[in-house]
Amino acid sequence: MISPKIALFAHVDYVQTFGTTFGNKPSRFTIERNVEHTPIDPAVGIKNGILDHYNEVKAQENTLHKSINAGAGIKFVLGKTKKAAEPIKTEPVPAVKAQIAKKDLQIVVKDKQTGLALSGVTVSVNGGSIAEKSITDVDGQAQKIVSVQPGNYQIVGEKNGIKTTLLTLTDEDFKTSSAVIFKEIYHDDPRFTLVGETFDCVKGSNLASINTVLTNTITKNNIGQISDTQGKFIYQLDAQSDFTVVANHQGRYSQTELITTKGLDRSKTLYVTLKLGVCELATGSQWVLKNILYDFDKSNIRTDAAMILDNVVSIMKQNPSLKIELSSHTDSRGNDAYNRKLSQQRAEAAVHYLVANGIEKSRLAAKGYGETKLVNRCSNGVNCSDEEHQTNRRTEIKVLNY
Repeated sequence: MISPKIALFAHVDYVQTFGTTFGNKPSRFTIERNVEHTPIDPAVGIKNGILDHYNEVKAQENTLHKSINAGAGIKFVLGKTKKAAEPIKTEPVPAVKAQIAKKDLQIVVKDKQTGLALSGVTVSVNGGSIAEKSITDVDGQAQKIVSVQPGNYQIVGEKNGIKTTLLTLTDEDFKTSSAVIFKEIYHDDPRFTLVGETFDCVKGSNLASINTVLTNTITKNNIGQISDTQGKFIYQLDAQSDFTVVANHQGRYSQTELITTKGLDRSKTLYVTLKLGVCELATGSQWVLKNILYDFDKSNIRTDAAMILDNVVSIMKQNPSLKIELSSHTDSRGNDAYNRKLSQQRAEAAVHYLVANGIEKSRLAAKGYGETKLVNRCSNGVNCSDEEHQTNRRTEIKVLNY
């Protein structure tokens, strides 16, 4: 108020949506624009038509809803100001408690350390006549509960045996102007989450119902899981640890994939991903065993190589009719005869390891090929990088009979 008859006023409002959807409805604008492919010459103009300069199909872009409104003004009071009348004294009327309206309830679960939406969390809502459970989707949303009666409710989520913070609703939460009570709860699991997919190594399509095994390389503890209808499987990984993941399925084989959480920051990373190729066993098929390494000029089986061969043991035990040739190959550097001898020793060492772990010798053959089966151009006298030579230093399995 500048005077009894003049006043100034101003206001600013800012609105922004929570995300791309709210209440199962889009909360964004879609913008279409013409995409120019040939600039218009101002001296010539448009000759044959607008399509000579712009694409026929417009580009679509989405933008979250944001708006800011501002206003200001002056208020004038016209005429004479009347003196306020004396209030009439009346008997006090007993206050009537205002009725609080029912509201919908939407719970979202997030990872506490990264703030990412968390799927697969079982959310329980209990109180009054409600005792509901639902599992969060990829956006971290539990199933919305509609027309919730005002009152006290307790809400908690659980995943992998770890519960979220407990959330309590009271009548105060129902006194807002919004039709939906939107609440976030946080899940604090210090482990990383491995999200894997099993896929056909030939067709490339995902494979469902494949047995997988995760093994901690230090403790040797292992757990198994079957991939779901979409070929997906999920494991929890301890920090600063190394793991192997393999398919353990009769009639099929996979590489032994190595995974590490060493060097990862849990406050920045929640998910580790893996695509696990799974192939059918068939007579004549062959594959390179990844991550089989030997010390220079030696043939003994190292600890890290033993983890890979353990998967071969598992495949042999699951498929008792399987017979294989286990071969070793070198790069072209060094004497040809020596390379063949060293590769034969390495192949025999691998076979001896399988026999020591319960596989019959009659089902196995050891073959050292030296440098006779190079897989690239790096033959004698060719200048190649260490990485190119490493490609030739490999251990292979060939199915002799199945």
